[in-house]
Amino acid sequence: MATCRRTHHHNSNVHGAREAGIIALPTDGPVPVEGRLEVAADGAMAAPAAARPWRVRLREHPFWRSLRREGPPPLESLSDVLARIDETAARQESVSVGDIRDALGDRSFGPLLLVPGLVVVSPLSGIPTVPSMMAAVVLLVGWQMLAGSRRVWLPRQLAARCVRSSRLRRVTGFLSSWAGRVDRLVRPRLHWLTGPLGQKAAALHCMVVALTMPPMEILPFLNSAAGLVIATVALGMTARDGLLLLAGGLITATVTMAALFALT
Repeated sequence: MATCRRTHHHNSNVHGAREAGIIALPTDGPVPVEGRLEVAADGAMAAPAAARPWRVRLREHPFWRSLRREGPPPLESLSDVLARIDETAARQESVSVGDIRDALGDRSFGPLLLVPGLVVVSPLSGIPTVPSMMAAVVLLVGWQMLAGSRRVWLPRQLAARCVRSSRLRRVTGFLSSWAGRVDRLVRPRLHWLTGPLGQKAAALHCMVVALTMPPMEILPFLNSAAGLVIATVALGMTARDGLLLLAGGLITATVTMAALFALT
């Protein structure tokens, strides 16, 4: 950071530099005798730190800056979610559930519900315990959303569960081939369904569907229908598409009626 010390003997030099456009100082009032000049974003010199309001100095303190940690940019499409996961998998040999949460952002409830649904729809659902683990993620994320949490917390044991990056990248590559077509059909609509109350109702819907996944794990790929419902509803939450929320409810009703008809 460029600094400049000034005294009374250099006032003429300071005023000359200000007129040349090198230093940005107030045009009225006395020129400060001592102080640090900071370089602004446009290359000009800012006012001394001591001359700033105390609220500004407090807000710019390193401690408060550390608390204002900014997460990744918000995700609004299926392609964005898959690209973010693929970038994470490309940098390491294995990817944990916690890595995916950090990559998507711990405030991104919609994408964090979407990923378990995509995993269950993909061939990864054939791996033992994967559907149950994804159901646990959906239940935890959904519960925290209903409770009004601002960030997603995961237990250490669940966050540490991982999969090989090569396998995960094959899945994201498979799903990415369809993501572009899906994104062209998805857009914000039916906003009365995507408000705060609608988002919580969608999270509750995903939780109810997730409860059916562990019992169905006895047969491979039987959870694909449940994963499709969760992925559809979560994508509607992410893209603010109320039509997808209705579609997820229709799929749930159809599968439930078919199951009841088969049992009678």
